[in-house]
Amino acid sequence: MKRGITLFGLILLILVSLFSFTVLGEEVTEEVIEKDIYISFDDSETDCLYYFYGFDCEECPQTDTYLKQLQTRFPKIKVEMFEVYFNKGNLKLLQDYFNAYNVPAEVQSLPVVFLPKSYFIGKEAIIGLLEGRIKSNQNPSCPLLEDVNVIGVIGEGSPKDIMGKLSFLSVTGAALKTAFSLGGLALLILLLLVIVAFKDKESVLKKSFLFITGVYAAYLIFGMGFFSWLGYSGIGVYFAKIVAILAIVFSLALIKEFFITWKITFKDVHPAFIDNLKKFIAVIFSTPGCLIFGLVFGLLSFARLNKTYLLIRYLFIANISRGIALPTLLYFILVMLILMILFVVVIYLVKDQLDDKAEKKSNDEKKVEIWKEHYVKLINFVLSVIILIVGIIVLFL
Repeated sequence: MKRGITLFGLILLILVSLFSFTVLGEEVTEEVIEKDIYISFDDSETDCLYYFYGFDCEECPQTDTYLKQLQTRFPKIKVEMFEVYFNKGNLKLLQDYFNAYNVPAEVQSLPVVFLPKSYFIGKEAIIGLLEGRIKSNQNPSCPLLEDVNVIGVIGEGSPKDIMGKLSFLSVTGAALKTAFSLGGLALLILLLLVIVAFKDKESVLKKSFLFITGVYAAYLIFGMGFFSWLGYSGIGVYFAKIVAILAIVFSLALIKEFFITWKITFKDVHPAFIDNLKKFIAVIFSTPGCLIFGLVFGLLSFARLNKTYLLIRYLFIANISRGIALPTLLYFILVMLILMILFVVVIYLVKDQLDDKAEKKSNDEKKVEIWKEHYVKLINFVLSVIILIVGIIVLFL
């Protein structure tokens, strides 16, 4: 009997303890939550801030995040945001505030926050000092262009004008990066296929540069504002992947041809089919064909476009410093295609050296031609291996 009472008492004690812990826990939790709410939010601040930033400005993303946190902590403050790289009106307004607040030209940069009679330039100044200024500011109105006796804190920032981002090094680096992008490598594969299609060095040089000219024209036309849907439709990614698959198949066929000739491979194929295939290839790799080939495939290669290229394009379309935008665009495309140009020049020089070597092998023209064909097969074998490697890279890039 005592045992039953003891067991009952123990169960009752456990239930009472659990109930007390639950109630106490709820009270403590509610107290902590109320305390957190009290600490996190302040409805007393009603300041008005003007925040100027630029798309792709290096220091702006962190400042954006900080200002959002401030708006969470001070729900009644008003933050007006102005993007200046892609909006001429906002850039003019920023310059008006710089002039009105007597900000020296050499320190005018982004990001920048204006309050009545004060301003903060640069990420460190804004993140480190803006909250203190909000708490001390007694003027809830928005900053005015007529404000006098202004105090400012100046830190390191990014260029206020988009042209400041387009330095020689930044444009060159972005162009070289584009050459190794998904679309750039797909075009390189196609160029190598053009090179493989011709035996003599003169045809290689001529047809390859026609192809490159077509690609140059495609990127220039797009950079001047045409065919926008091609650049933003995502078709360039699919195009690059298809080129990669075809390149892998074709390169394997070329590698096989080094060991087993096409004549043996196609010995059972109907002659009419082979004739039609040769005619089709002749049209594709004709003088106008290579030019059109480069133009069309250049327009299809806009995959994951470089931001710098898009900035230059915007400057031209919006007629912002078009006199600078056009030469910059021409230079960007030239540097982007430098890898293709180097490939063509190297292949031409190698073919030239091997032709001289073949002629020195013998005085018999037939034997010289045999040696030249051997060297062509050797070059095509090396190129097919390169095509295979690049194709695999593009397929999984």
